[in-house]
Amino acid sequence: MNKNYLNVRWSLSAVALLLLMGCNKPSEALHVLIPTSSKSSSVPDSEVSQNVQIALLSIPGFETFDIDVVSRKGDVRMLGVVDSQSQIDAAVKLARETDGAFTINNQLTIKQ
Repeated sequence: MNKNYLNVRWSLSAVALLLLMGCNKPSEALHVLIPTSSKSSSVPDSEVSQNVQIALLSIPGFETFDIDVVSRKGDVRMLGVVDSQSQIDAAVKLARETDGAFTINNQLTIKQ
């Protein structure tokens, strides 16, 4: 009985360890639509995209990333790969603050 108890104990420990290792994986960035508070609808889409691109280049290290920014009727879509979640958060924050941007469609992912 003591041997069975040890086998069960080791099995449960192994399962717990595997579950914890699975939780350690970085989460994939979800495609998130984030409404903004900007009310300026007179800004052309090309200008909104350009202003978001310029704002992204103000973030240290972002000049090395290839991030596509497309806007249509105030819906800004950012697509690309960055190094960390904090960089995604900074990009979304800057895009949200851009005149003419109503919704941010975040499709940025973290480099694996």
